[in-house]
Amino acid sequence: MLRGVGKRGAYLWAIALAGPCQADLPLMIDDLLTPEESLRFELGVGYANQNRDYDNQDAFALQLGIRYGVLANTELYGTLTGRGSHLRQRFSIPTSSGWRLQGRTVTLGVNHRFSPDTDTPALLGFLDVLAVENISESGAPQLIHARTWRAGVSTYRSIDPVVLSLTAAYRYTGSRSVGGKKIDPGDLMSLAPSLSFAINDAVSVSGGLDFSYLGKSAEPYSIPTTQTGLTLGVSTVINRRLVAHMAVYTDISGGTGSQVNLQFSYDLME
Repeated sequence: MLRGVGKRGAYLWAIALAGPCQADLPLMIDDLLTPEESLRFELGVGYANQNRDYDNQDAFALQLGIRYGVLANTELYGTLTGRGSHLRQRFSIPTSSGWRLQGRTVTLGVNHRFSPDTDTPALLGFLDVLAVENISESGAPQLIHARTWRAGVSTYRSIDPVVLSLTAAYRYTGSRSVGGKKIDPGDLMSLAPSLSFAINDAVSVSGGLDFSYLGKSAEPYSIPTTQTGLTLGVSTVINRRLVAHMAVYTDISGGTGSQVNLQFSYDLME
């Protein structure tokens, strides 16, 4: 049974930052881990916007997810993500690409709790892979398999009604062939400290930073890049099985734009 945002919602948006509508949130803590032999369904929608000197892009995404508790401290999860984007360019003909809709990724992963929040802060870990990834931006799908992996750990300490957390993650992105050329996008490392505050048993708010380092790619003249982002979130319990989470992410530095994510999580457990 859900026991309010103080336990279930205060951590979700603070523990892991996600890309446009990637509300898979790899870390689930305490009762957030799906109970053993239980199922949890998730629905996420997201909007992202990027505005540069010569182009502007909007993107919407829809994500369906499922989680299954295989053990008391371990759960498996999978997500299916689709995406639509609209690009406008100042000096191109035509100036607008129109809306492009396509399936994007199938993700498979595992979450595990190594230790609870007792005398020492809690420690959790996650590992996931993009089992199927569509790297084509338009036209016929171009699918690759298991070329992008992500692993990380998170620690948190609850000091009622505040939760302090820190997540470190590494994403390996393998080379792939795009338009007859071999592309190596570069690997990503990130560090995300955050703070959550439970207003009451039904509502919590959170805020955090995301520091990331993207290694240089195989492209000519590529250089490593760093970026800092800010995320703000709110979670609310709708009923004992349904919880809603909303988060806004924006750049402090860098040029990836902003994102708004909304996720609903429905628990089948009694």
